[in-house]
Amino acid sequence: MIYGIAEFLNKNKIKTEDIEIIFFEKGPDVENAKELCRKLNISTYITWKKEVSQYELNQIIKKCDVAFDQLGDQWIGYGIVVMAVGRPLIANGRPEVFEPLTGEQSPVCQAANLKEVSDWLELLFYSPEKKHTIGKASSIYVRKHYDINKTIDFITSI
Repeated sequence: MIYGIAEFLNKNKIKTEDIEIIFFEKGPDVENAKELCRKLNISTYITWKKEVSQYELNQIIKKCDVAFDQLGDQWIGYGIVVMAVGRPLIANGRPEVFEPLTGEQSPVCQAANLKEVSDWLELLFYSPEKKHTIGKASSIYVRKHYDINKTIDFITSI
């Protein structure tokens, strides 16, 4: 993710005043991530936040244009909330898992390497209409496949 962000910023000569990137100090690799950002000369673009409350996180999501979630082999995380509120999500959307379950391709901006991250950021940065279209499709997708009532029905049927 960090390499892809750096590629996007450098390739497009993005100014620090034109973008805000928020990273969270969470996980075992925070210091390595900070060092990588310094090495790639993108530290000035990034605001590091300590652990925040659910309310604070929701306020950040309301303001964001694009968000990232798991890019590795992990299961979906908070990205589902980002999608529900209509923001594009760049992630390893695990199509091999989710497409057979839902019967359709998800609107996740699929990214598993730096080029895919950079390409998505470029497309979404320069195309507000594409950002809006993907965000709207994301919200519809989540409401269709992750309905809380369906989840409750499933849990209570066990």
